[in-house]
Amino acid sequence: MSTESFLEKKYDEISKKLREKPQGLAELLIKRGFIASRMGEPRKANDDISQAAKLMELNPDQKTEQNILALTKFFSGISLSDSEFKEFIDYRNIPTSESHSIITDKSSTGDSKTIKVATEKLTLSELVQQLDSLLSEQEINKMISESNILDNSKQDSQEPNFAEKIALQIKNKTLQSQKLALSDFETLLNIFIRFINLEQIASKSMASEKSAVHPDSPIFSTERAKLFENTPFSNILFLLVNILDFDLKSNHKKSHLFLMMFSHIWNSIPKSPDFDPFLSLFNTPNVSKLYYKISRTFADAIFNTLLDKPKDPQLASALFSSCSIFFQELFFYCIEFLDPKKKTIIIQKSIKILSLHEFEYKDIFVDSNYLISPNMFIDNSLHQKDLPPVPKFLFELFQISSSENDDQPNIFGNVLLSLVLQKFEPLKDNKKDVSTGMDKSYESLILYSTKIVSYWLQSTEQKTKSRGYKILANIFFCQNSDLGSKILSGPLNVESLFEDYEFNYMKTNLNLLLLTDALASKSQYRDLIGEFGSNFLVYSLGIKKNPNLIKDYDESVATHITIIATKILCKLAVSEVPQPSQTQPGSEEEKKQSDIVLEQDLVDIYVSVLKNSSDVDVKTVMNIAEGLGYLSLKTNLKNQISTSPVLLPSLVKHLNSIDHENEGFKHELSTIRFSIVSIVSNLVYRKPLLSDEEKAAHSLRDAAMKKKKNSKEKKLEDELESPKFVNLRCLSLSKIDGLLDVIVSILLHKNKPSETVKETAVKIFLSFAYLPELRGLLVQKGCVNVAVDNSTIFTSKETELPLREISNPTDFTVAYFLSKISVSLPPTIAFPSNGKVKVNSLVFPLLRLCMYSGNDVLCVFEALMALTNFASLPPNPNSSNELTPADLIVDKYKGLDVIEMLVLSDLTMIRRAAVELLCNLVAVNESAFLRFIRSADKVPTIQDINNEEEINKLVKDNNALFRSHKLHLFAALSDIDPDTNLDLKAEINNNSEFDPRTVLASLGTLTTLCCEPKAATFLICSHPRFLKTLENLLACKHIDFIHRAIFIIYSCLNVKVELVSKNIKKYGNLTKEIQKLSSSKYNELYNDFNASTDTPKADQIKSLALQCIEMLK
Repeated sequence: MSTESFLEKKYDEISKKLREKPQGLAELLIKRGFIASRMGEPRKANDDISQAAKLMELNPDQKTEQNILALTKFFSGISLSDSEFKEFIDYRNIPTSESHSIITDKSSTGDSKTIKVATEKLTLSELVQQLDSLLSEQEINKMISESNILDNSKQDSQEPNFAEKIALQIKNKTLQSQKLALSDFETLLNIFIRFINLEQIASKSMASEKSAVHPDSPIFSTERAKLFENTPFSNILFLLVNILDFDLKSNHKKSHLFLMMFSHIWNSIPKSPDFDPFLSLFNTPNVSKLYYKISRTFADAIFNTLLDKPKDPQLASALFSSCSIFFQELFFYCIEFLDPKKKTIIIQKSIKILSLHEFEYKDIFVDSNYLISPNMFIDNSLHQKDLPPVPKFLFELFQISSSENDDQPNIFGNVLLSLVLQKFEPLKDNKKDVSTGMDKSYESLILYSTKIVSYWLQSTEQKTKSRGYKILANIFFCQNSDLGSKILSGPLNVESLFEDYEFNYMKTNLNLLLLTDALASKSQYRDLIGEFGSNFLVYSLGIKKNPNLIKDYDESVATHITIIATKILCKLAVSEVPQPSQTQPGSEEEKKQSDIVLEQDLVDIYVSVLKNSSDVDVKTVMNIAEGLGYLSLKTNLKNQISTSPVLLPSLVKHLNSIDHENEGFKHELSTIRFSIVSIVSNLVYRKPLLSDEEKAAHSLRDAAMKKKKNSKEKKLEDELESPKFVNLRCLSLSKIDGLLDVIVSILLHKNKPSETVKETAVKIFLSFAYLPELRGLLVQKGCVNVAVDNSTIFTSKETELPLREISNPTDFTVAYFLSKISVSLPPTIAFPSNGKVKVNSLVFPLLRLCMYSGNDVLCVFEALMALTNFASLPPNPNSSNELTPADLIVDKYKGLDVIEMLVLSDLTMIRRAAVELLCNLVAVNESAFLRFIRSADKVPTIQDINNEEEINKLVKDNNALFRSHKLHLFAALSDIDPDTNLDLKAEINNNSEFDPRTVLASLGTLTTLCCEPKAATFLICSHPRFLKTLENLLACKHIDFIHRAIFIIYSCLNVKVELVSKNIKKYGNLTKEIQKLSSSKYNELYNDFNASTDTPKADQIKSLALQCIEMLK
């Protein structure tokens, strides 16, 4: 008989015996399973072995040692020879293996054994199939019935069954980075759904047996929760959820499948209009834990699917339904019943979803199909008996955002609130209702939000009323949202907020102050606060004066109230609300306003709190910092704040004392840092130079704001905002220990500074850098490095040629700041070669700064000066291939075009700086040198240099060839008359007609260029005015100008061009002037001679003059 026939025969024999239902069912099933495996039928084999395992669990008589050994062999994948197999199926001499021995545990009675099957060799897919065959509907129903839902007589703890062990094996393998195949994931998901479905069916069935108990009643739901208390049913269910959750991470296809199947099963659960069964069910810890895990998985699946932007209609529908289920159902239950840590995770998952641009389902937040009504609450714990029907999600979001506990759920809840409102804001103009002109979903949001807030504010319970103030404050604090304004545009208005504040508890008034603070941040509410809330603010400011009159007085709360009230008054003090035209200076209206806002008193309050309280809490410090941020805008307080030994030093001290690693203080730390930066920014703010058009616009604005100041006030304000006082404030602030460190720290990447923070901080550095004595401190404190790190001057796409003006405001400020540092400090010290910011890296941004086209051209002047310092730097000795700054300016970045344009500037100081830079460049860079002498030999020479008629003709000819050559530019800049004032100490500004230092710089450039015959020939033989210029310079009696002029003559003679020597020799009185300089009577030759400093220079002039005379012979 063939092996195939033998197996088929044996298979049929055992099948026939099984139909007779003998006592040894497990033994026969195991035999048939092994035969099926040999026949190549793994599915049949798995089914038989699984059934055998279940029988052995249910009937201890079937759990023989032989059966246990057989199961172990099967799951261990042991290969048997033909002879061993024949013996095995007859249970004779079953071979054993020490490496796969059976491990048994004795029970407490010692007479039963627990299977621990070694299944390590089975694949993940095989384990899933085993589990699927073990957990049929019949088996799950048996688990449910054995859990005895309505019978509490059974023990809570039960032995783990075989299916649990298989599920645990699957979980362990997935934790070891083994991924489920999509088909296996679907199988496990089907098992999971099978559990949920059968539990629902069983619950209804069992409830019908007890006709007095409705399946959705509170009693039944509470009893039903016992099914989830440490039963095989709940254990397997938890394992399945964990497996699905872990395996689904970042897998889009599995996410799609999960949403499609789970949303269908959830939506099929019957809902009662008057009672929500999940409220009571979730009140059971184990059930909450299960649905918390489901919620996490659900959120991940939604996130993954949103990223895919599904186009399939069925999947898109499932996604929408899933979003509704998650936010309106699961979110509600989780936030209502979970502990704070789990709540926080669910909120964070929600934030992650809403942060996606792909989330476009804002309508679900106001879906009328998910309203919560008073009769749905099962007890009084929520205290919302009279609440009008509102969407579950919105209610729960408002609940968590207005919680009195400033814990993680509350903090993240406010972030979620902001994101929800953002989803509505950009779309308010879409899908408008014709009658209201408003987006329908946004209109619903306003309606439901107003219901909740109004209900809370009208409550007689102080806790609920306090909650109403807080949620409205949080709504107003959300940027770019006008929901708060919409809520206050009906019967609930600003005036009604301040009614009956005298009867509120202190904590209620504290939240009312928070709301007032939020309103004061909106310009349209400041006048209303002044009108209706002034008495409340004055009451809050003096709350510490009569503590005995307040029954719930608390010193800590009173301090908070005082500080926040002060901050609000600070905001009102600096507000610029357009006044009615009839309000005149000195009128009753103005006096009333000034009585409310006592600026000096506000400063004194802050000084008192900081000076007398060594243990001020973090929130108080935060509010003081915010209030000072507003007061620092007041010109008349700036000097006082900057020189105060208490205010800023105390804020810095308190900031440094806070535990920066404590996540609970993250918001406060960020606010205090930003406030300090804002305060310093206001104190060192420098008024920009305005064009005539901008000055006119400011005058119109002042007129529109009805800002009328007498000349004395205006003069005082202008003086306090002058550079003199700004510089004094910078000096005072620079002496505050740790202040610059705070500004530097806020720019560190780990603190994730916003663009506003970056721009503000670098402007502070720039303002400090106006004082040369502070520039070294700025470098020492690391201001240069963080400024560069927070700009794109080295990384922007604009670093490509051609050169363009810096368009980014922060980049411009950083470049300007660096130019000031470069002007005062030696480049190698400020920007060492081993430092983060190197000299060569600054060349390009400084060249771009030279292209600035605004009003304040000081930045251009200082950029040119900085480049002049860089241009004379030698090559880096440690890097032979590195270009010098001069090479970068000329050759790499083609900066000469920009610099030459600035030489033609109408502004004297810009022109001087540009010429000085060119003077240095031609001395060290060959390309720059050649640029200015190229084609000089193409210009025709003058036949007779002493022929005045010919000379005058050339001078008057605007098209003469010499004018188009670049050397003519320097010759023209060097030109002086005999009576020109060459005093280098004379005060020069941008409007000066003549600048002697520009002449010196131009002469310096020509001194270098004249060493080349072309240049010498052009100047002496082709230029009609240059010899006259040299004659005037030699006769000017100013040593610096004579020194450069004689050097030029010497260089021209030294090129050995006959015509050059001939023209110098026979031109006017030039030879006589040279002869005079060979004298040693220096005091007679030079009007500005200083023997202690000028003698070496005078000696050189004498030597050069003697050499020139010798060459002219």
